[in-house]
Amino acid sequence: MGEKSVPNPKPPPNLTPYRGRWIAYLGERVIGQGGTPNQAICAAKATRHKEKPRVIYVPMQKPFTFSPLFESVQKILASSPTVYLVGGAIRDTMLSNPIHDLDFVLPADTFLCARKVANQLGGAFYPLDKERETARVIITNGSGQRQIIDFAAFRGDTLEDDLRARDFTINAMAVSLQNPTALLDPLGGAADLREGILRSCSEHTFQDDPLRILRAVRQAAQFNLHITSQTRSQIKKAAGHITNVSPERLRDELFRILDGPKQSSALKALELLGAFSHLFPEKAQFSLRAQRTLQYLETLLNLLGEKHDPEVAANWMRGLVVLRLGRYRSELSSHLGLELVSERSLAPLLFLAATYTENFSEENAETPNLEPLIRRAHALHLSNAETAHLQAALRAVKRFWRLSLEPQPPNRREIYRYFHKVGKAGVDAIFLALADFLALHGTAPPKDAWAKQLDWARTLLEAWWEHHAEQISPPALLTGIDLMNALEISPGPLVGELLEIIREAQAAGEISTRTEALAHVRQLPQTQS
Repeated sequence: MGEKSVPNPKPPPNLTPYRGRWIAYLGERVIGQGGTPNQAICAAKATRHKEKPRVIYVPMQKPFTFSPLFESVQKILASSPTVYLVGGAIRDTMLSNPIHDLDFVLPADTFLCARKVANQLGGAFYPLDKERETARVIITNGSGQRQIIDFAAFRGDTLEDDLRARDFTINAMAVSLQNPTALLDPLGGAADLREGILRSCSEHTFQDDPLRILRAVRQAAQFNLHITSQTRSQIKKAAGHITNVSPERLRDELFRILDGPKQSSALKALELLGAFSHLFPEKAQFSLRAQRTLQYLETLLNLLGEKHDPEVAANWMRGLVVLRLGRYRSELSSHLGLELVSERSLAPLLFLAATYTENFSEENAETPNLEPLIRRAHALHLSNAETAHLQAALRAVKRFWRLSLEPQPPNRREIYRYFHKVGKAGVDAIFLALADFLALHGTAPPKDAWAKQLDWARTLLEAWWEHHAEQISPPALLTGIDLMNALEISPGPLVGELLEIIREAQAAGEISTRTEALAHVRQLPQTQS
């Protein structure tokens, strides 16, 4: 006997509990539900195998709203019935977060679809992997921002196979270009997202790609999610495999953690999950000193962020930070956004330096142990400029400590000397020193000492950001040739030494003209013959 076909003039009256799910129903009764049409049918067949139910999608209370770029791709590929938007774009849409990049999957013809989109949108086409059929389209919008559209073939035979091969359920959702209001969610990612849960897609998630361990911690911090106990167990079993990941991938994911929210908590989570020692093998543990320094560094930067909560500054210690340094919010934001290497800003470098504070303290300030940090920088394949910046920042902490011991704020000569060899790393050092001071003294430091630290910090930052041309990098009054001709000396180290003496005196406000510069060096012992 064949299946009975039951007429279904209208769906059941109350479908509120099934919002965002597919349901199979007979008459006014729901007999199966799931994250995909197939799951709903299979659930219905388990109890009503002889009947043929109707399957529909129950829209969510808040419908999806997609970007104009998605709508453009939708129009271009309107004749392609099996193209699906997947991954982070769905998650971010559900969270009402801005969407920057789009990821599409389809059974085949990825290059054909990608080229078609690139041609019609005036973008650049890049074949990433011919064997796996992955391609990228890069669009530059009117404001000069790059938008990335990736196309990939299914990992497996079906869309569901592809979604099950992904990292976490919150990233394993899809919508069809043909029907973007209907969510395809075989693993329950939408429910996990609503409940604040981060769950792996399979028991092989972290063996397949150990980098997902770092990604789990980052996304838990980023979206305020709780990692399930089963997922935590999987991470602990796979933690040792982190060493099999390429240095470049490890570096980039670590920097995303350090450039995101809750950096200290994220690194502590990596330690609890057994991954920290594999990521930082030169460190026996994530020391309490380093944890506290990171926590207070987060606090300081949040207090001085361009987007800030005034209520957070209600505490006197925090309020004093805002009072003394609040005027530099914009400058600090720009500084942390500077890039020594494309797409890697100073912010994560600052937090990386903070994790090594136990190797650099007042007790060993004269001979700081930077070797562990240098080894880690090399292991992560940081650039020479980034490695030098890290070293300069930690060495400048020593200079700040010395200045903070003086009874008077630094004068112009001392300010020049502070920044002379370390440059912008001196700004990082100020915040490292302030965070480390709080790590030692807690949320109620000695008031006079804390006020002094902030006053000295303000003096230095004021010179760097408000009087840079006069006190940090004054224009040259004389050239080396000028000196050699005027003093009748030969080329050699003395010329450079005298130029630096002139520059320092100029920064200190002692000289301002060529005549004064020559008079200044003529009275030096080095120029007496």
